[in-house]
Amino acid sequence: MQHLVQDWMLLSFPFDYATFCTKPNFHKDYFMSLNFELIADSTLDLEAWVGINPQQNWVNSLFYTDLGYDIQQLTSSAQFPYNVIAEDDKVKLKLLIERAQQGTIVTDIDINLHHAEGFQLPAAISMKLVSEGGVQGLRMSIRLIANPNRLDNALRQLMHLTSTANSDNHVHSLCQAIFQVTAADSLVMASLSANGVFTPVIQLGQVETLNLDLRNDTAKSLLGAVLGQGLCLWQANLAETVNQAVFAGHAKSFIGVALRDSLRKPIGVLFAVYADAMPEPLQQKALFQIFAAQVSAEMQRSEAEYQLRTLNEELETIVNERTLELEQTLAHLQSTQERLIQSEKLSSLGALVAGVAHELNTPIGNALVCTDHLQQDVTQISQLTLSRQLNRAIFDEFVKRSVTSADIILKNLNRASQLISSFKKVSVDQSSEVMKTFDLATCISDTVLMITPAFRHHSAQITVECPPNICMHSYPGALSQVITNVISNAYIHAFDNHSNGQISIKAQRLTPDQVLLMISDNGKGIPEPDLPKIFDPFFTSRLGQGGSGLGLHICYNLVSGPLHGTIKAASTPGQGTIFSITLPCQLNQPH
Repeated sequence: MQHLVQDWMLLSFPFDYATFCTKPNFHKDYFMSLNFELIADSTLDLEAWVGINPQQNWVNSLFYTDLGYDIQQLTSSAQFPYNVIAEDDKVKLKLLIERAQQGTIVTDIDINLHHAEGFQLPAAISMKLVSEGGVQGLRMSIRLIANPNRLDNALRQLMHLTSTANSDNHVHSLCQAIFQVTAADSLVMASLSANGVFTPVIQLGQVETLNLDLRNDTAKSLLGAVLGQGLCLWQANLAETVNQAVFAGHAKSFIGVALRDSLRKPIGVLFAVYADAMPEPLQQKALFQIFAAQVSAEMQRSEAEYQLRTLNEELETIVNERTLELEQTLAHLQSTQERLIQSEKLSSLGALVAGVAHELNTPIGNALVCTDHLQQDVTQISQLTLSRQLNRAIFDEFVKRSVTSADIILKNLNRASQLISSFKKVSVDQSSEVMKTFDLATCISDTVLMITPAFRHHSAQITVECPPNICMHSYPGALSQVITNVISNAYIHAFDNHSNGQISIKAQRLTPDQVLLMISDNGKGIPEPDLPKIFDPFFTSRLGQGGSGLGLHICYNLVSGPLHGTIKAASTPGQGTIFSITLPCQLNQPH
C-alpha cells in the first residue's frame, strides 16, 4: 500500500515523499493529515484504488460530494466499484477491468455513473494495474463530464461582461465577471512576490467576513497546493482546520487556480470561496481554467505597462535633466563664444590702434623737428634784432627756411590729421552698430589706410578698384570689420615668404540694389579639405601660432547677419584665394 500511495501522489502532486515514508503506518498517517486533504481531495477527478492483494479499497471524498455515497460503506462493499456504475455500463466496466488486469492502460473511456439519488452522470474512466513490493491493485481515475450547454452559456455571459472593459481595469473586470458568473461568496486575486509572499490585489464579495490572512502557514500551504497542482477544488468538504485558519470559519467550498506568466513561472493565485456547497463544480473548474490564462496575461500586460510607464517617466526625467544640462552648457558655450568674438574684435581694433600710433609717429616727429628748427631760427633772429646785427641777407635766409619749415610742418600735420580722422571714423564704426549712409569707395579706402600700418613689415601690396558714387545705406562698421578681417587673414595665412604678394579689392554693381565686393590674393591658397570649414568657429591652420579661428567666422556672421548678404570663398592651392561678398545697397531701418 505504501508504494501505491507513492504512485498516486507522484501522479497527483509533487511533495517530499522521503520525509513521509519514514514514518510508521505511513499511509494511514498521511491519509489523516492536512496535507492529504490539501492534495488528494483538491483534485476534481474521482480517484479510487481497487485492491487485489491485499483486497483493500480506497476512494477520495468526491465519491461523497459528487455521487452522494457514504465513503466507508462504499469501500467496504464487495460490489465496489460496480455499485457506482450505471446498470447499462457494468458489463463495459468488467471488460475494462479485465483489460487493465492484463496490463493494458485504459484511458478516457466513456461511461455513465450512478448517483446515490438514482440519476446518471456522464464520465470518462481511466485505470491501470499497479503491482510493486507485494502490493497489487487498480488505480482508477473518473472524470465527470460537464454539461456543455451550461458551460457555453456561462462563457457567453463572461464574454459579455468583459467586452466593455477598458485596458486600464481589464483585470478587475475579468475578476468581477468570474465572481458574478460563478456565484461565489468571495473572490480574491493574490499576487506572488519574488520572496514568496502572497498579497491580495483584488477582493470581491464578502471578503471582510473572512478575516483573510495569507501570511500564516496554513494559508501558504493552501495556496502552495494550488500553485503545485495548477487547480484545487473542494466542493463542500474544505478541511475545518483550513477553514478556521484561513477563512475565519466562513468557507465550506473552495476553488483556486494558479496564475502563471509566459514562462510558466507562478505570479499569483485566483481563488473563490463559498459558504455552502459549490454549485456546478465541473463548470466552475472549466471557467477558472479558461480565464486563468486571460487573467495571467492581463496581469502581465498591466505589469508590463506599469514598467514601461515607469521606464518612460524615468527616461523623460533623464532626458529633461540632460536637456537642461545641454541647454546650460550650450548657453555657456554661446556666452564664451560671444566673449571670444568680442575679444577678437577688440584685438583687431587694438592692432589698428597700434598700427595707427606707429604711423602717426613719423609725421608728428617730422613736424616736431621742423618746429624745433623754426624756433631756433626765430630766437636767433630775435637776438640779432636786439643787437642791431640783423641784415637783409640773414633775414632773407630766415624767411626762406621758415617757409620751408612751415610747409614741412603743414604736410606732416595734414598727414597725421588724415590718419586720425580715418582712424576715428573706422574705430567708431567698428565699435558701434549704427546704420548710416556712406560712400563705398571712401569706406574701403579708410579701412585700407588704417590696416596698412599694422602690417607694415609685410611686403604684400593692396590695390583698390571701386567706382565712385556707390552710395550705401548699411552698417559701415560691420563692413569695415569684414574687410579688415579678410585682409588680415590674407596677410597672416597667404604669404609665407612670398615676396610679390598682391591683395586686390574690387567692387562693382551687380544690380541697382546690389554690389559685389571681391577680395583676392595671389598667395598659397587654401587646401581643398579645409575650404568648407574656414567659416567655422575656432577653425585655424595656425593653432598655437597666433590664429584664433574666429576672424572669418566673424566675417560670416556679420555678412549673413546685420549686412544681409552672402560671402563665399574659392581657392586653388598655389594660385590664391578669392572672397566674393554680395551685399544689398539699401537696408531697411530695423524696427
